[in-house]
Amino acid sequence: MKLDAASAYALQCRMRNRFPLIAFLVLLFAASPALAQNFTELPRAFEVRGYPGQGDFQFVTAVALDRTDNTVTLLAGPPAGLFTFDADTGAALKFTPLEKALEPPAVMWRCGGPTVILTRAGFLAIGPDGLPVKDFTPPEHIPDALSRAVCAPSGELVFFDSANARIHAIARNQELKFVIGGQAGDKPLPRDAALLAPADGALDAVGELYVLEGKTGAVKRYSHRGEFRRVVVRRNSMDASVRLSRPALLAVDLQTRIWLFDQGDMSLKVYDDFGYLKYFITNTDRDGFLFQEPQWMSVSRDNRLLLLDTAVPVLRAFDLNTLP
Repeated sequence: MKLDAASAYALQCRMRNRFPLIAFLVLLFAASPALAQNFTELPRAFEVRGYPGQGDFQFVTAVALDRTDNTVTLLAGPPAGLFTFDADTGAALKFTPLEKALEPPAVMWRCGGPTVILTRAGFLAIGPDGLPVKDFTPPEHIPDALSRAVCAPSGELVFFDSANARIHAIARNQELKFVIGGQAGDKPLPRDAALLAPADGALDAVGELYVLEGKTGAVKRYSHRGEFRRVVVRRNSMDASVRLSRPALLAVDLQTRIWLFDQGDMSLKVYDDFGYLKYFITNTDRDGFLFQEPQWMSVSRDNRLLLLDTAVPVLRAFDLNTLP
């Protein structure tokens, strides 16, 4: 059928108007989480189940990653004590016995100084000699309801107050660096910048702060000065098969990939810095369960994903450098 000039021009206009829509659909499909790689296993680096000469752990009540010297310390037993390992190799470095087992503390951290444990009775600081630091004074700007502490390679500490939706960053000289949330500022914040029940947090290689919100399941990014950048990951996904259900733990690796442990389907979901799903990692591999009750997750200096599972208990490390 031969078209006259007017009809041909009208058809050309319709096709031209549809081209942006077609291009958008092609890009949307290309970036769809459905195309994310589904791994049934992660390359294991090492496992820590106990300390040489002390047997396997029967309990682990707290963990702290010191990024200033790249060590991970467990408050574990028996016998009750602090067990320190190299965060990249799992090599046993030091055992510091405690006089008695402590009740599960709210928070423990070590960041270029003593190991600090927050118990119901208050702060307990253990020095390198294994003895309590008698004149220890906690940082002045620690939030009231402390729920988590993250150590930066520079020695700065980031404290989370989930109950009051606040985050305090404290410099190495104990000065307050910034506050996020709460009544930190007088200017009204955009809706996405408001902080709602921070459940977990992580620092990337350049000091940017990533925060997992417990209420919304979103991951928000802040600058090293505490300035809101953007929402990186949202709970709603374009693919229902990999939708975030109950994200509970957060880590950021050296490639700025965002690792989330999802309690809903007991999986690991990995996103790039633009919020697109890259990997979907199920709970089992050929060696059995990857995890049963993960309580803590972080990344070491050499890009090892550290995952503390308190059900066994065991600290597992996975080599992220081999992922495509």
